[in-house]
Amino acid sequence: VWGKTLFVTSAAEGGGERFVHCLDADSGEERWQASIKLNESTKHQKNSWASSTPATDGTRVYALFADDARLLAVAWNYNGEEAWRRELGTYNSEHGLGASPILHNGLLVIPNDQVGPSSLIALNVETGEPVWRSERLPGTTSYATPLIVSNGHQGNQIISISESNG
Repeated sequence: VWGKTLFVTSAAEGGGERFVHCLDADSGEERWQASIKLNESTKHQKNSWASSTPATDGTRVYALFADDARLLAVAWNYNGEEAWRRELGTYNSEHGLGASPILHNGLLVIPNDQVGPSSLIALNVETGEPVWRSERLPGTTSYATPLIVSNGHQGNQIISISESNG
């Protein structure tokens, strides 16, 4: 939610098409809808193909979607026009995507926990270009959204939950 604007995601049955909806927060009236084509994929029975919550900075809305072939971040402006999209590699999960991206200091921070190689990725919100990527040790996957905490005089830290087997 940003002011009187609400963003939500949804998906068609099977997950082959994913949507971002821009709604008027007072009336619930849809202002616009954008769709992304993805492969149909599996998911956990308690998950959906659009479980990740979009993030907004008041200028653009950012959504994260995944199928069995890729993890995809997409940005739209407030008129519903696609600003950029970035494929972030393959995505392998027995449960499907559940974590959400967050915004911090001009970065879109993306948790990329999955079965196999995992990472935390930061993209430039203006361009979608990668700024940094931190590889994570393989372990038990976590589907938690990261958070930023102030560490006093040492600045901010990104906390992203995962369990390492190493």
